[in-house]
Amino acid sequence: MGTSAKNKTVRYSVFFLGGLVAWSISETASASNPAAPINGWPTAAAPNGRVLSLDLARINEKKLLRPGRAGALYAIAAKPSEFRADRTPLILIHGIKGDPKDLQHVLNRFKSRPVQFYAFAYDDYHRRTSLNGNDLAEQLAALSERYWGPEREVIIVAHSMGGLVARYALNQLAFGVSPRINRFKMVRLFTVDTPWHGYGGPSDRGVEGFFMKVAGAFMPDGLEDMRAESGLFQGRPNGRSAAERAGLLNLILPAHVKVNVVFAQDGKNIMDYTEGDIKDLVPKIAARFGSNTPIRGTARQINFWKALIQARTAISAFRSEMESAATAGRLTEATVRDALDRHYPRFPGDHTGVLREHPGKRSFLDHLSDQLGQP
Repeated sequence: MGTSAKNKTVRYSVFFLGGLVAWSISETASASNPAAPINGWPTAAAPNGRVLSLDLARINEKKLLRPGRAGALYAIAAKPSEFRADRTPLILIHGIKGDPKDLQHVLNRFKSRPVQFYAFAYDDYHRRTSLNGNDLAEQLAALSERYWGPEREVIIVAHSMGGLVARYALNQLAFGVSPRINRFKMVRLFTVDTPWHGYGGPSDRGVEGFFMKVAGAFMPDGLEDMRAESGLFQGRPNGRSAAERAGLLNLILPAHVKVNVVFAQDGKNIMDYTEGDIKDLVPKIAARFGSNTPIRGTARQINFWKALIQARTAISAFRSEMESAATAGRLTEATVRDALDRHYPRFPGDHTGVLREHPGKRSFLDHLSDQLGQP
């Protein structure tokens, strides 16, 4: 055997022995504190027949989808016997090309509270956002009927595209073929770095719509509805219900549905009011309240503005502040920007990092804790 072959053999032996040591340590740890099985535990008592573990990394989302790749809601608990349908539902929804574990820090922060966590498992990239929204609406209605009963508060924390999925679901529950939003005492939707503006691409209407039908065959289904001028945002004239015909942000949700809109300070995945063409809204907002000039702009800008003015947790205070500043003659772009920062805050972290703890800084988790009240 040559020298190089001997050296290679030694290296392989060391690697193999190291692997044995690591395996031995892992086995010892597992024996003392066994990990939950992937996708938790089957149980007929829980929604969709399963309880997921508190470790969201132990979720194989593809295997949780219903037939036809339809999305499904699953309870989360330390073990099946700890599923508590009587507690306030707190639903976690990840974004496109995301994963439930993106929201692990949300679960960690609030798992000691008297809430019951759920995760919405869905095919974010290969199924249209509108269809995922329909699935979520169906699941919310089904769980309300079987597990929650009427007059129940529901909390939803939705990241990125998950915010669009959640908003579409609420539109369906409020204005769909079978409205059922009044079964809930209150729905509180917290959207984190959601692309309310939408992205570029042709419209679904007119000549552009013809070309979009061709282009759509080569585009992942999850991206089709993300265009600013898609039928999801602008409405589908031939839709079956008012929710489909009006478009995502052209309907005013009932007063007991409250939407909270926040953003990440870093990253370029999503635009906020400080970035790209969306920052051009600031002088337009100043003109809107200063001289009653209607806000006009691109589809992206109008979509974003509609999302802001429909955030019930902020818009009344924001509008009052703008009107007072205009009356006092001190409404400027700086005034608008300052108010936006306070009512639609931006928190530390990039697109996914915003969901994590940020010691020494006020984080989204701190904001959410304030909004939900102290345990």
